[in-house]
Amino acid sequence: MNERQKKILDFLTVRQTARMEEIVRAVHYSRSTVRRDLIELERLHAVTRSRGKASIIVTTSKEKHYRLRETDNTAEKETIARLCLPLLPANGSVFMDSGTTTACLCREIPYASSFTVITSGLETARLLLDRKLEDLLVTGGYTRMGSPSLVGEQTVEFIRQFNADLCILSAYGLDEDGVYEASVQQSYVKKAMMERARLRILLCDSSKFGKRYKFRLSDLAAFDYIITEKEPPAALSGACGKAQFLYPGAAWPAPR
Repeated sequence: MNERQKKILDFLTVRQTARMEEIVRAVHYSRSTVRRDLIELERLHAVTRSRGKASIIVTTSKEKHYRLRETDNTAEKETIARLCLPLLPANGSVFMDSGTTTACLCREIPYASSFTVITSGLETARLLLDRKLEDLLVTGGYTRMGSPSLVGEQTVEFIRQFNADLCILSAYGLDEDGVYEASVQQSYVKKAMMERARLRILLCDSSKFGKRYKFRLSDLAAFDYIITEKEPPAALSGACGKAQFLYPGAAWPAPR
């Protein structure tokens, strides 16, 4: 997504729905350029177009296109990735999902790390290919438009063959009542990883606090650590049970 498209999205975030002429005046681009950008944004599931108007998609059940998500809150995701690095095992095995925060972590992993990664993410696997890990295993399954995630029964069955030391997952939102996903298929895959891992880590930037989506993944207490870039609200901390929030300045966890 380019800067023009971000500017159009910012305008529609405020207006929700606007006529083409209004968008052209607001962003100071030609009508033909705005039209091309709106076509691309519609392909990315960010807007809908109808009869000379465009509307931003606001939903708690539809998964945003990966290329839209990877440009959100990048500095926060990088902070979270660096905080997670010391928790990776020197040896052993790790489940990793396909989230954009997980992708940031992959970019930070040192070359020739001596652990195995089992992932359902095509982008996760691509980023780890040149890291010379002990092993890199990619689940089977199928993908959906706009997502690099492998999902389906074959994915879940592949995961259930393994016992991992750690699973590292992202999520679409969390509140006092739980952790949420925008896709039921993703929920099944992540639940399988959680069931087969000794320790569970959730990577979640603060923009997702208080966001509730259609598919509930788990309680907060189902995770051992929840890593974010700043201290969470007291209501979230109070609902996390045995889970420990990690953020810059927080007390570092004792080994488990």
